[in-house]
Amino acid sequence: MKMATTYKFLPFILVSSTTCANSFFVGADFGKTTLDIDSNEQSLHSGAHTSDKISGVLKTGFFVDQFRLYGALGGTHQSEEKSTSLTSTRKETYTYYDLTFNLDYLFPTYQDFNLYLGPHLGFGLLQVDTKFSSINETDEIVSTGFVYGGQAGIIYDFNGHVFFELGYRYSRSNIQRSADIITAENPALTVRDVKFKIDSISRFYFAGLYRF
Repeated sequence: MKMATTYKFLPFILVSSTTCANSFFVGADFGKTTLDIDSNEQSLHSGAHTSDKISGVLKTGFFVDQFRLYGALGGTHQSEEKSTSLTSTRKETYTYYDLTFNLDYLFPTYQDFNLYLGPHLGFGLLQVDTKFSSINETDEIVSTGFVYGGQAGIIYDFNGHVFFELGYRYSRSNIQRSADIITAENPALTVRDVKFKIDSISRFYFAGLYRF
């Protein structure tokens, strides 16, 4: 009886496995990321910081019916220089990475176009470096935490294997840290217990995918 039941469901299992295998995809998106950082020291790190260069995000996962399940790994590197006196500048560098798990629902629209909408959840890492041009000392702060949010966009099926998409991704996080940070050329003027956190991470992107 058990053998008959196994044979009865074997075709379904084989078809499902073949469908998943044929729906595996890899790809990458390219865009600019904005980190919105809040700090109790308004002159230090606080505000929106947009990358000056395009960065990439790697994606891999599966198309399953009207859903897309995938992991995404990416990051951004941003640098800003601010004048602190006639002879000195302060360079602030932000390096951010995250690994997220994503689920999109694909809404059929027109011919080979689909709108998509879905949530994501994962982990993020932020490193903030502060360096003055007049002293040979750098503050380095590293903080990790959870990131969560959603993404939406439109995806175009070019030929059944190649896909292109335009999208927007918005994340919130609990990444935060307190630290003692130099805010002037004189290390003795260190500001104690500076608190900062990432309020949000946003990104507009263009992506190319290949489905096997």
